[in-house]
Amino acid sequence: MAALAAQLPASAQTIDFETGEGFSRLGVYDTWEQSPFRTGAILSPECYVGITDNPDKSVNEDLDIQPNPSEKVLAVQRSRFGSNTFGARIDLADPLHMTTATRYVHVMVLKPQGETAKIMVIGLGKRRDWKEQSPETEQFWEASSNTLNDGSWTDLVFPISTNEYVDIHSLVFVPDLASPHLRTSDFVAYFDEIEINDNPKPRIVTSFYPVNFDAEQKPTRTDRSLNNARFTISGETAKSVSVNKTMVYSNQTETATVTARPGSSVSIKMSYTGNWMSGYAYVDWDNDGQFKPVIEENKPAAGSELVSYTYLNGDVLADDGTVLSEKRIPFGQAFKIKMEPAPDFTYTGAVITHGYNLDGPEYVRDNRQYKSITIPASSFDSETHEYSIPTSYINGEVHIEGLFTPGENPDPGTESQKYTVTYIN
Repeated sequence: MAALAAQLPASAQTIDFETGEGFSRLGVYDTWEQSPFRTGAILSPECYVGITDNPDKSVNEDLDIQPNPSEKVLAVQRSRFGSNTFGARIDLADPLHMTTATRYVHVMVLKPQGETAKIMVIGLGKRRDWKEQSPETEQFWEASSNTLNDGSWTDLVFPISTNEYVDIHSLVFVPDLASPHLRTSDFVAYFDEIEINDNPKPRIVTSFYPVNFDAEQKPTRTDRSLNNARFTISGETAKSVSVNKTMVYSNQTETATVTARPGSSVSIKMSYTGNWMSGYAYVDWDNDGQFKPVIEENKPAAGSELVSYTYLNGDVLADDGTVLSEKRIPFGQAFKIKMEPAPDFTYTGAVITHGYNLDGPEYVRDNRQYKSITIPASSFDSETHEYSIPTSYINGEVHIEGLFTPGENPDPGTESQKYTVTYIN
């Protein structure tokens, strides 16, 4: 059977410092080869890490939650004599089997107030098919995707991936990536409740309206961005809210307020740079600091705090109108798809990627894993908007990406152009 489905989630691995489960040994590690923790200049490096009482089991009164009720946690003394990648080493009881697919390391972290530099996780291990490789080989270095709360427990998330067939035998948690050169003293950082799973979202939310990425990060690309959001309220003048493009996250709750009277209707239109962009509108009806979406039959239900959305600007369906997600189809048989643009959109074609390991590199040791083919709109039936994927493409995993663009629904195969014409009398 050929699969249109994504890779099945792998089982989670956990490390618990109260029960001692999930790890075999604790120590320290420094990537700097001349570090005194590697040369032997520091005689008892194991004294810099250990299990201790949880220093903060307090309740967050604003959110009415206890972020970390654990009795025991891991403590590491951040030494000023190590490099900026010095950290606590945890040897795993069972190796973490990796592939090119991204997994996520979750860890509860507590650092003193004022110690806000980024935290990193380093994976030590070896390839199963490379006998000569040392299990001490650094296979990944990843900084957290979200921001540490100042002086309180935070569930940090680290996206990790490697080459195929890599086993991770140890995890190193670097408590502070800032340079230690000007430090005159050490400090202690705490780690707890480590879990490796397939979920990119933090397990515990300790802030209002959280985001699952670093809110302070800057954009890394300029070809796609949100320009503004325009709010039209019945009986009122439309208001446009511009977006600060110098940051990925733009919080304008203090500067851009739109007021709607009870009973009025509100419509939102987002202007963006790029071929397409998904947009979501939420309302915190109960004012509890979080958004709770409720979806029924692919639409926001009554009372849902997700009130409106637009996603990929249309759908790619099977010819019977069913959704393709997770669909399984016969291997080596033609398969017919149908384009269904959202209102005010049309389609320009589709990209079909077929083969194996679609989330990994296209070539592995000169062996092609998959191939992507762009199917233009002119190849679709002009009345039914259907296209039959050839049998040669149904040869493994198949991923279909619809290409949609704003505009009315012209006949496929035609192309509109705008010209400036000057009439001379």
